[in-house]
Amino acid sequence: MAAKAKKSMPKKPVPENSLSSKRGRAQHSLLVWLLPLSIVLLTFLAFLPVLQNGFINWDDVGNLIQNTHYRGFDWNKVRWMFSNFSLGLYRPVTWMTLGFDYLLWEMNPAGYHLTSLLFHCANALLFYFVALRLFRLSLAVLSASEATLRLAAGFAALFFSLHPLRVEAVAWASARGDVVATFFLLAAVLSYLRATGNASDATHDRRWLAFSLLMYSASLLAKSSGMPLPFVLIALDIYPLRRLSGAPQKWFSAEKRRIWWEKIPFLLLSVAAGAAAVIAKRGAQDLYSVGQYGLWARIAESFYGLSFYLWKTLVPVRLSPLYQRADRLDPSQSVFWIYLLAVCIGVVITIALIALRRRWPAVLTICITYALFLAPVLGIVQFGFQAVADRYTYLACLGWALLAGGASVYLWRSTAPQPLNQIILKSVRACTIILLFLFGILSWRQTQVWHDAERLWRHVLSIEPNSSYAYTNLAESILTSPTNNKSKVDEAIAYYKKAATLRPNWTVPLLNLGAIYIGLGRLDEGERYYRRIMSIDPKSVTGYLRLAPLLARQNRFDESLALYSKAVELDPKNGSVHKEFANTLVKMGQWEKAVEHYHKAAASEPTRAEAYFNLGNLMTGHGLLDEAIRYYREALKIDADYAEAHHNLGRVLAAENKLDEAVKHFRAAIRLQPDFMQARESLVLALQQQGKNDEANREYVEAMQRSRDPSSKP
Repeated sequence: MAAKAKKSMPKKPVPENSLSSKRGRAQHSLLVWLLPLSIVLLTFLAFLPVLQNGFINWDDVGNLIQNTHYRGFDWNKVRWMFSNFSLGLYRPVTWMTLGFDYLLWEMNPAGYHLTSLLFHCANALLFYFVALRLFRLSLAVLSASEATLRLAAGFAALFFSLHPLRVEAVAWASARGDVVATFFLLAAVLSYLRATGNASDATHDRRWLAFSLLMYSASLLAKSSGMPLPFVLIALDIYPLRRLSGAPQKWFSAEKRRIWWEKIPFLLLSVAAGAAAVIAKRGAQDLYSVGQYGLWARIAESFYGLSFYLWKTLVPVRLSPLYQRADRLDPSQSVFWIYLLAVCIGVVITIALIALRRRWPAVLTICITYALFLAPVLGIVQFGFQAVADRYTYLACLGWALLAGGASVYLWRSTAPQPLNQIILKSVRACTIILLFLFGILSWRQTQVWHDAERLWRHVLSIEPNSSYAYTNLAESILTSPTNNKSKVDEAIAYYKKAATLRPNWTVPLLNLGAIYIGLGRLDEGERYYRRIMSIDPKSVTGYLRLAPLLARQNRFDESLALYSKAVELDPKNGSVHKEFANTLVKMGQWEKAVEHYHKAAASEPTRAEAYFNLGNLMTGHGLLDEAIRYYREALKIDADYAEAHHNLGRVLAAENKLDEAVKHFRAAIRLQPDFMQARESLVLALQQQGKNDEANREYVEAMQRSRDPSSKP
């Protein structure tokens, strides 16, 4: 009877947070190790196609292919990394990562993409731990188990890392700064959460806070996108940390002063990064003035950006590398009404968040964080052609991933008594897994858009067929294609003309059309396009620099010199103007004036070696060999990888019978450019002069083999 009574007794429900059983401990242990590993592995697999991508003609050429300053870590290169503002950005830590890439992979794009992908995987892992710590703080009232919180954090991490909006930051080599800066910023946030979570040990807190500050410094030196972090930390102090609790007037009491004082170092770093960003943007060619794009248009574009990124997070389709900004806003354009709708939506959401701030404090914190991280790129400061960009979501949309992860807690912990409810619950859980799978598929496909430049810009035009910028870049990619032929040239010309029609006052397609026609020997047509540029913008220094050498080529020297003089008047500190002016003066035999302008070019561009190289050539031509040696050495101080400078210096040294040093420079030139046949010939002659005939013969055989088969290895 007792046994029957025991059998009839209802089972006592086991609390969800109980892990006392052996099975529970095994599951917990599995989650601790397997879940983070799965996040990294799934992220890596979803973005694996990036390893097949190349460099593209969108900043990659100037940043990586033509730029030699980041290739290594000698003093001159490190100094350049920490002193240059290339493309309006200050990012020495990012340049250092690219420098390591060069040491490992040289110019193999797969290696550069692998590094970006590994940073992305590391960010997914760091975000998992940030999400887990935040969920422990904010979801404690739900009495959710540790396993449930880990599953929710894992879902948040995968929602972030697999989302197709992340592709641009990972697949575009020149966007390396986004993944690097986010890595250090997530480390800073995680350290801050560690520092504020142990009130019983002040020393422990200070150490973690100092480490957080160090990571924040590294993040800002990778890219300044993390400038709003001090204000984000204050938002976290309000919720979920609750360090600033109660009425706002209590936040500034004596006992809360420490919280504010600890933000001062973060704020100082943020201000310094902002100052560096202003300096970097100063003088940028694609920086729009308020006169070009009005204040109200900028405000409307900012609201549009806030709505656009949220919409693309929910519906990540028709993603494009370029969403080109409209040249103007007026009621006759559909974009005007889209911007107006975005303003209305933004105002409504803001009012709703304020009204529901006590009921949904987590949502309010996420929205504040979202707006803060987007603030620097929302369009108040206009830079570039893009109104919005997928890569801007890399940091800003972390909050939406947190919100998705927090909502998923109810899926992993809920138990429904009714069978039908259980079916619905399991179906919803399955849908969340399918959602992540779809994100992975979309990201896999989107990474292939970045395979090469031509595919990239054709994809942009499939989404926005009136993008003048896309037509221009597509034409450029066609011209630089290895399969370029007459039909391809005609196609490129058609695309440049289409771009010029869509945006008549934009001079870039006109410059390129002029260059194409000059290359085809149709000088009159080239001149016509250059003069059209000058009629559009009489202060276009680039127009003068293109037309002046064309006129000199036709022996119209007086006209050419007049244009150079006008260019110098417009921009007296432009090194390219002085350099091209000097080149024309050399052709005219006015070498003393040429020397003067070469010196001005060198002073205007202290990180560029061409002016000193040209001075060395000029001195060599006039028999002033000691002066030539001095200028070549100056060029090599600036750029130790300047193969032509090594070769020309070697020839002058050989002429002065300094053969050992000459051979060293010839070998350096060959090491830098293995197909540099002149350097190989010079090396053979120098070795023969030294009496090293066997070595000279070996070098000669190698030169002949390479001339017959350029793909042969030394």
